[in-house]
Amino acid sequence: FEDEGLKRINIVGRYVYLIGPHCYLSVWYSDGCLLMEVSMSGYQFAHLDSYARKASSKVAGGKSAQDIADEAERKKGAYKHLDIEQVKDPIIQFGMTPSEVVKVATEWAEQAKDPKGKKLRIDGQCMAAGVFSVPEDFPEDRWEKYREAMIEHLKGKHGKRLRSVVEHVDEPYRHCHFYLVPLPGESYGVVHPGWAAEKASYARGERKGLQTKAYSEAMSAWQDEIHTISARF
Repeated sequence: FEDEGLKRINIVGRYVYLIGPHCYLSVWYSDGCLLMEVSMSGYQFAHLDSYARKASSKVAGGKSAQDIADEAERKKGAYKHLDIEQVKDPIIQFGMTPSEVVKVATEWAEQAKDPKGKKLRIDGQCMAAGVFSVPEDFPEDRWEKYREAMIEHLKGKHGKRLRSVVEHVDEPYRHCHFYLVPLPGESYGVVHPGWAAEKASYARGERKGLQTKAYSEAMSAWQDEIHTISARF
């Protein structure tokens, strides 16, 4: 999985391959931050990440929201995992382009406050970006139905916060990327349950280990929601 959405784990320089149904995997940074969570039913794959206007200096090879949008839109130089002859235009299945989402996220970030009530830092999270995919041999008719079911789920769960769903058709694994931005006045946690749970734990004065646990449990619940969709396919 070389697409940024089908996550390469740069911190260890290896790829993650998932080889069985009903799997669950969490991968953590050494400082306790969650890099990725994956659940699969019948080999479906999904995860959710967070991005800021500027990539964090704490993460080697980190990407900003615009970096992610450029890759999703297949802008020149933004897709190192593909040869130029492989590249095909992405398909907007819902909403706006990823770059337009970044503009919305930037506007939200400029009015947002962090949990301490201060102006959001430029490396503060402002856009949630997720991906859902199926294996290379997944039947086309099932993929179309699964894709539409997932989009309807995201629309129902997030409403106007769901800004875009983009399908890539130039890689073996069929997949879509989706992008979420809070509405003005809302916390970033409305689009990322793990972030919300971790910050709530911090506000209660809990130690780092419990904050991490809260994050993990919230993302496990998120995966359970995805399972209710993927289990039908």
